[in-house]
Amino acid sequence: MKSPARISPKIPKKLKAAGCRNIPSDFLEAAEPCSQSDQRYGLAFLSPSVPLVVIKFLKNRWLSIAYVFRDRVHATYSQKRKRFIIKEKIKFCHYKRQTWTRELLSKTYGLLTVLLIALPIGAIGKATASKEPQPPQPNKQQNLFNGHQPAVILSGEFIYWTVVEGDVDYAVRMTKPLPGETTTLAQGDVASTCFDWDPGYRLSLGYFRAPNFWELLGEYTFLHVNANDSTEQPATSDLFLNGTFPHIFSGNLTKATSETLFHYRLVNLLAKRVFFPINNPHLRLRLGGGITALWLRQSWKVRYFIDPNDTTTVRNRWRYWGIGPRIQLGFDWFWGNDIYVTGQFAMALVVGHYRNRFSQETTQPIGDALFQDYRLSFNSRCLVGPSYQKSFSWGRVELFVGYEFTSWTNLQEIYRSTTSTPEAAKQLWTNKSPVSLHGLTTRLTLNF
Repeated sequence: MKSPARISPKIPKKLKAAGCRNIPSDFLEAAEPCSQSDQRYGLAFLSPSVPLVVIKFLKNRWLSIAYVFRDRVHATYSQKRKRFIIKEKIKFCHYKRQTWTRELLSKTYGLLTVLLIALPIGAIGKATASKEPQPPQPNKQQNLFNGHQPAVILSGEFIYWTVVEGDVDYAVRMTKPLPGETTTLAQGDVASTCFDWDPGYRLSLGYFRAPNFWELLGEYTFLHVNANDSTEQPATSDLFLNGTFPHIFSGNLTKATSETLFHYRLVNLLAKRVFFPINNPHLRLRLGGGITALWLRQSWKVRYFIDPNDTTTVRNRWRYWGIGPRIQLGFDWFWGNDIYVTGQFAMALVVGHYRNRFSQETTQPIGDALFQDYRLSFNSRCLVGPSYQKSFSWGRVELFVGYEFTSWTNLQEIYRSTTSTPEAAKQLWTNKSPVSLHGLTTRLTLNF
């Protein structure tokens, strides 16, 4: 049986009359075949497949438009991106050329500056080279410190030091009048203890073990420092002299005096290792450590006068002994013509017994308090100055002149007590400060 022949759809007359004459062939070809009766009565275009054909047609049209738009956008973006990359490359080339030019100019300017500075200096140095001391020859460098020979060390030092302490005020001298019956605070010039400059000494004995560069040394330091101060009542009747310690008087003070005795003794037993850093024959370091022993004593006496027979005496007397470890670093730096820069830095921490007695009396004792404990004290020391050192066939000589600083903490304490009846409470005010010493140090050392 033969299948019915496919009959192409025809455009209805009503559509032609409406002006729909140019209908695409793919639109008509997509339609399903219809029967002759449908064609006879003009119903071929009203087949059920017509809506699907319209949707497919619209979809194909929209996709073609979208593809065209996408291609145009992509082409435009690619062109802009190419132009942007070209511009950036051109900018980078310009920047690199400018940077290279600036670096070349900077280096050229620096080189010219160095040459302009170095050439005159070189000419001056060449002209004066014959006058400058030449560094020691290699065969003489070993004699800078006599590091190749063992030696006994004998040293004597003369010290001329003073002491600096805080909280050692004893009177206030008024400089302007105040209302007579008004309670006021301290006003005027404060009179404090000022220590004198006094001589002392330091003795050292040691041994240098040359092959191993070890040095053993013992030191003893001795110093006594005094202080004597006084102040008197102002000449004007409405100005007064006030004591900073409580005192019991029926009249006004006419005079106040202060006397202080300070005793300082120190012993060090040290072992030092001698180094020549980075094989530099002009610099010698001595790193050491050991034991230090300290003995300190201070007596401070303050006297207040109404007249020579009516006085009040206040005493603060403390003493301390302690022992502990010490570390020390010394150096000798050769500069030429047997001249060196010599220095020493040290730290120590000692523990020991502290005793402090406060007393006050008029015609009879009215105050007597004793305080004692065990405590730590930290010490720091610095010494620096020029030295003259020269080696001989029998040994070596050193002459040193420098300045030295040393300080001890947690030792100076001054007590002040309020007055009241025997059964009443009394406040004890404590003023604390470090004990510092400084001054000139000269030394003569013989190695033989």
